[in-house]
Amino acid sequence: MNERQMPKKGDIFEGKINDLSQYDAAKWRRRDIWFFKRELNRGEIFDYPSARDAIILIDTESKHYRLNFSKPELENKVCLGTPSKLKPWYENKLFDYGKVKTNERVYFIYSGHGVEFSILTEEEYRSKIYQ
Repeated sequence: MNERQMPKKGDIFEGKINDLSQYDAAKWRRRDIWFFKRELNRGEIFDYPSARDAIILIDTESKHYRLNFSKPELENKVCLGTPSKLKPWYENKLFDYGKVKTNERVYFIYSGHGVEFSILTEEEYRSKIYQ
């Protein structure tokens, strides 16, 4: 079996938050994230991640979130599932409780270690907080 090619340390990927049109028991609007497989700076497309792969997201306060990728999966993107696992992150970053903005973006930066990526809001990414 061939070993899959992983990104290089510092590679940046974009994600798009999707409204699932459902609420949880606390009236939180559920959402998931498309993870686009094309690296932003070089335009290289990776075979990681794929459905059933895991990822560990590390936020700007060093909190860790272990999630799994799920279907749907397309050639250029895959769904980052388990919406409730990221709910504390969304709440901490002051995302709207009952509404998901159209085309809201997040960014993933590869740490160079296993399946660990930093996760940034669009505002954090644009302010270059990750450097």
